Parts: sequence; C-alpha cells; structure tokens
Amino acid sequence: MGVLSIEQQMAALYEHCTQLVFFMKRTAPFTYEYRYVNPAGVAIFKQSPIGCELGMSGLNHNKSDVIVENYEKAIKENRQIIYRDFYLFADTKHTNETTVWPVFIEQEQYVLAVSKEMSSHKVLEEEQHFLSTLFLKQHNPMIVASRTGQVLKINRVFSEVFSVPETVIGTHLKPRNEEERQLIKLCEEHLQPLFEGSHQEVVSMNWIYNTRINYTILMTPIVMEDEIVAVSLEWIEQNDAQHLEATLKETNFLLEGYKQALAAASNFCITDTEGIIEYVSEGYQQLSGYSCEELLGQTNAILNSRRHTSEFYEDMWTTIKRGAIWQGEICNRTKRGTYYWAHTTIVPVLDKNAEIKNFVSVCIDVTERRALMSSLQNIEKTFNLITENTNDFITITNEDGIILYASPNHKERLGYEKEKLIGKFYSDILTAESSEVLKREIVQTLNNEEEANVELEMVSKSGETLWTEAYITGVQDPVREEVYQYVTIAREITQRKQKEEELRFLAYHDALTLLPNRRYLSLQCEKLEQEAKERQQSIVAMYIDGDNFKAINDVYGHDVGDEFIREFGRALKRSLRDSDFVCRIGGDEFVVLLTHMSLEEAVCEQQILATIERIQQVLRKGWDIAGNHFAPTSSIGIAVYPQHGTSVELLLEKADSALYLAKNVSGKDSYRFASN
Repeated sequence: MGVLSIEQQMAALYEHCTQLVFFMKRTAPFTYEYRYVNPAGVAIFKQSPIGCELGMSGLNHNKSDVIVENYEKAIKENRQIIYRDFYLFADTKHTNETTVWPVFIEQEQYVLAVSKEMSSHKVLEEEQHFLSTLFLKQHNPMIVASRTGQVLKINRVFSEVFSVPETVIGTHLKPRNEEERQLIKLCEEHLQPLFEGSHQEVVSMNWIYNTRINYTILMTPIVMEDEIVAVSLEWIEQNDAQHLEATLKETNFLLEGYKQALAAASNFCITDTEGIIEYVSEGYQQLSGYSCEELLGQTNAILNSRRHTSEFYEDMWTTIKRGAIWQGEICNRTKRGTYYWAHTTIVPVLDKNAEIKNFVSVCIDVTERRALMSSLQNIEKTFNLITENTNDFITITNEDGIILYASPNHKERLGYEKEKLIGKFYSDILTAESSEVLKREIVQTLNNEEEANVELEMVSKSGETLWTEAYITGVQDPVREEVYQYVTIAREITQRKQKEEELRFLAYHDALTLLPNRRYLSLQCEKLEQEAKERQQSIVAMYIDGDNFKAINDVYGHDVGDEFIREFGRALKRSLRDSDFVCRIGGDEFVVLLTHMSLEEAVCEQQILATIERIQQVLRKGWDIAGNHFAPTSSIGIAVYPQHGTSVELLLEKADSALYLAKNVSGKDSYRFASN
C-alpha cells in the first residue's frame, strides 16, 4: 500500500468531524492557502476554498486578519493557540472557539485549525453577568447565607438600610440589640423546614430604622445538584403598595429573564401531570428535530426510541408523581429517525397548596460522551485482552516507581498476587543491581524524553531470579502536568542470558578442562601486577608440562588422552590454594600462578618448593582411566616477580624458557628456576 498524502490523512481523520477543520499551508509571511477543509468547514463557504488563499475565500476582511494574526503567532511561538471570536452581548448568533497547532513538515510550515461553536458558553456568561447585576441592583435588601448561617453575599441596599458593612461577608451576622437577636433566632427556626423540603418560608417583622417599617422576609433555598447549598433572604417592605407593585414587576421581569436564559442555554420542556407538553425551549426543539407546533399538545412518547423497558418508564413516573426528582439517561429518537442520549432531570413543580401542577424536564445531550465512554471501554477491553494473554510483564508505575498496574502473568510466572503488587515499589521485585540500573535509566529517560531499553533481573516470590529485557517509556500523567508515569514491557530472556554466559565462559576457558585459558590469563595480568605492587607481595609463574603425554595418546587413543588431560588439570588444581589459579595453555602445557607470595627470596623459595612437592605427590598418586592406572610426572619452569621481571607476561616467557631447560638439561620430573 502506498503512503497517504497529507490531504488523504486529514480526510481519514476529520471527514466525519462535526467541528470545522482547516489545514493551511503558509506560502509566505501572513499568507495561507487552504490545503484541506472537512465537509463541515466547506459548508460555510459558497464554493470549495481548496487551493485559495485565506483572504480570497470570501471571509470578512477583519475576521481574516484575526485568523492570520493567530496563525502567525502559533508558528512563531511554536505552540498551541486558542482564541475566540465573540464578546459578551455581541450582536451575533454563531460564535466559535478555535484551536491552532503549528505543523512543520520538512522545510514547509502548516497550521491545523479546529473551530467549535461556543454559543452556549456565550449565553451562560451573559446569563451569569445578567443575574449578578440583578442581585446587586435589586431594590429590596437581599442577603445570601450558607446552611451554617455564614454570610456569602449582600447587596448594596441591605448594606445601606441596615448599616451593615460589606466586611460582614464570610462571617456570621452578630445581633446588635435584642430585637435583632430575636429576628436571627426566628430566621434560624424557619431554616429547618427549608432543609426538610419546603420550597419557601416567609417571616414577618417590624424593623425600627429612623421609622418603623414592616418587612416580610422571603427565604428561598438555593439548590445545586439536588442539594441545598445556601439560602437567599429578601426583605420586602409591606406598607408601600407602589413599592410592592414595582418589586412585583421587577420580580416578574427577573423570572422572565431566567426563563429566557434557560430557554437559550438549556434543553427543557414543561408538561402537565399527564405528560402533555405545554412548553418547549428552542434547544429542546433543535435536539429533537421537532418544531414547537409539532410538540405542543403531544406527550414525550413521540420521542420514544423503544430502547427502554416498560419498567424503566414506570419507575420514572412513580418517582415524579410522589413529588421526588428523577434523574437518568434516556435514549430518544429524533424526527429524522436518528437516536440521541439525553441526561434528563425531571422536577415536579408544586402550587401554593403543595400539589403537583407541572413537570419540568431538563435534558443534556450526552450522545458524544456515551460514544466516547463506549470507545474507552472497548480500548480497555482490548488492553485487558492483550495484557491478560501476553507472556510479557507489563507494569505502569508513577513517578516514584510505585506500581499502579501489573499484568496477570506476574502471578503465574513470579507468584505475586496482583493486589499485593499494586502500591509496591517496582524495585522491590528486582535484584539490588538491577534496581540501581533502573534508577539510572529512568533519570536518563525523563531528562531526554525518550524510551529506555535495559536488561533487568527480576526476583520471584519464592526467591528465584529470571532475566528480562525491559522497554521503558515515560508518559505524561493524565491528571498532573509535568509529572510522568512509566510503562514497562519486560520480556523474559533467561535462556538467552544463560547462552550468553556460556559463550562468555567458553571464550575465557579451555573447552576440554574448563580451566581458564590464555585469554583469561591476559585479562588478569594488570590486576595481579597492581595488587602485588600495592601489597608488597610476590607473584610466581610456573610453566608445567606433563611427561610422555604423546605416548599416552599413541597407546590408548585420543579419548583416554583427553580424559588424562582433564585429570591432570584437576590434580594441579587440588594442589593449589584458593588464591592461586591454573590455566591450560594447550596440549599438555599448563600455567600456574601463585599469588600473595613473600617478597623475601628465601621465604618465597620455600613456599615454591612446598607447592612443587604437593603437585608431585598428587601426580604420583595418580588416577584410573578405562581400567588403566596413570601416575604421571611433570617438568616445571619457574619465574618469580620481581626478581625475574616486573610483568606477568615477562614472567611467563622466562618460565617457558626455564621449562625447556628443565626437560632438556635436567631431565623429566624436574623443575628449574629462570635465570636473572
């Protein structure tokens, strides 16, 4: 399959997106050309803008300038830019919020702009501004208090009429005289019925301020998410009919404002007690696809999607008819036959006799949210399916290395219960050496924002260890910015490590005797020389050659000869101390290094002779191979550090020369020291 072009990739991603998507190429400073526009975006133009420059696409000139300004800003600062094109109370019905991302492909510059409609946000901001202004400019004294009596808000009239400064906000009202004390007590008594379900309480009082004034205090609960969070108290003067009428008109105006704001910002309808629709908001009409005329006089059964059982609706009607609020998600069918999900709250409205008069149904479209949740659930199922059936060890840890998730095979392979691993440090299931390696790699990964590939040795619950090859990726925490979580995918490589160890062993050991070889000896030279120098000790190199080995091969065959060489090496090893070591150089030639020897020549010579005697005794005792007894002799060449040389390599050369003299001058079963 060929590589998709940028335009084809954009089409695959955004063809069905309901938001407006524009992919623009920067052809020159402040000049942009349309390269891709999704169908929702094309719909706002008279003809397709693809290939046109931004200023030539038919957009308003001022609007084009704003767009270009934000495009340039995104590219210059190389970051995401978000801007809106509306202001409060602006004379426009459609407003948008646009997110712009800079895109750099090879040497060319692009921007990806996605616009979404923000009309509902605008209405809500205007509504908040409108209601706040009404409260502050209300002609009657008003106060908002919490359930505990703490003052949350007062208006100017309350402050002026009762000489209460605004500094009282955040505190409790303190009575200044007995009359105020009695009033506060009376108000507190009326708070209890409000919290028990009363929709409104009225308190009558006389207040003496310059002149005696009769007030009625109207106490109304403020409800958020079915819970009373505060109470508003309004002082209404009763002895001024004209003021009462003005207040009533203003209240009606306020209620009408609420109604208009709700109608614009919410999807709601009002029905009678039998479910006959009496009022629908504009949003409700748009959501359902039916006009106001088509809905009035009908019941909500017109929207029935047949997705819910009869018991579902019976429970809903039982709840609201007993005066309780019902909440739930309902799947409805639009006039066009499509389906949508609405989070619905149905509130019974009572008349003055506490009888149910109407039902108010407020709907929030959650179709996209449910689709997203369904998608996330499918992703989670896929993730679980993968992790539960993989042989890899998958873990997610927080920034401190504490395990947040562990795949099931941690129990099967390591014996750890999943619940016991959650909250445990990941380093607790590693060897000490691997824990240190992991710490270094995580710091490196975090600093460079890249993946890490490291070999870690894990420890099972029973104490057994196994090797893994781990891939560690740092991902940004979904909640906290600048904090990383770590995803580790570890695959067992124990067998591979064992093979590597075997190959490493064979590289530095003789395949026949499994003794160290010449390569291993070369690696140890510098270490041995440094140690002898620091400790003021001597090193002795002994070249040892078995006598008559060729005859054994000729008479008994190579199999017996090979076993003879193995036994010869074992005999030498049994003759030495733990601090000494023996290497096979080749054939029947062996090298013995004696360490931690005395620097005094006489003492060192006695130590060497004692070692030679042990070797000869072990060899003379001999061993049996295939029913044949062998008691070999050997010839030995000896060189001592530092008398014969200050490097191990030089000692070996002189010991080899001494061996030659021992065999050819002194005869078999002899030894000879190197000359200075």
